[in-house]
Amino acid sequence: LPLFGELVGPSPVPGYFAPDMICREITLGKIKSFLEEFTFGVSMIGASGIDGIELHAHQGYLLDEFMTARTNSRADEYGGNLEGRLKLILEMINAVKMACGPDFPISVRYGLTHKLENEMDGGRTIEEGLEIARRLEKAGVSALHIDAGVYETNNWAQPPTTQADGCLVELAALVRKTVGIPVIAVGKLGNPVLAETVLKEGKADFIALGRPLLADPQWPNKVLKKRAVEIRPCLSCNEGCLARTFKGKTISCAVNPCCGNEQTLTVEKSS
Repeated sequence: LPLFGELVGPSPVPGYFAPDMICREITLGKIKSFLEEFTFGVSMIGASGIDGIELHAHQGYLLDEFMTARTNSRADEYGGNLEGRLKLILEMINAVKMACGPDFPISVRYGLTHKLENEMDGGRTIEEGLEIARRLEKAGVSALHIDAGVYETNNWAQPPTTQADGCLVELAALVRKTVGIPVIAVGKLGNPVLAETVLKEGKADFIALGRPLLADPQWPNKVLKKRAVEIRPCLSCNEGCLARTFKGKTISCAVNPCCGNEQTLTVEKSS
């Protein structure tokens, strides 16, 4: 049996995990249906009392594909220039405001640059990334969560041990100089001293943690209680959190075996 079924995308491009398969271009009818379903979903979010949402437009997933020239060669209103490529996410932002109210908080996570060696192939440059920031701010987004990379440059999207701590901070700082809304920094910021420094230096307004919270879910509490020395640090090894999932296994963590197994494993004092 084939590993993948039919692949779909903004345009007929090879699938990343199945390069011998060509994506079928999503029809306008499917885009309309998607927007209707999305609107229903966010109306449920607004009614449930959730504080806000974040649109994930990063790392080569669907919204990033629509926003990017190398994966979006559509000839209709959802392709072409940057205005067309941003049409879908702008319609989603408007749908949130219509369903949840004009002041409902929306953040957008996207890669300021795709970090591709050959930027001429349609990958996002920093200059285009900054223009996207301006347009998202104009659309009424509450905050921008700045990342980098796509699957081809996954060493930026999920920076491993070889990347420096805070390797994406300067990208967030560029956006913070460009827009007036809050900017969220991410990328190997599990050291609380570094995270605090980023905020004090004005390079970002918020710090986002992903893998460090898998390594130690009590990270925020330990920092708050002045017990940062007790934090179990993320190694950025990508073994439990990523490699396992690619093998069809449940998520875990090299330094926290309880991660993903909280109902079956508990840490107890030795007798």
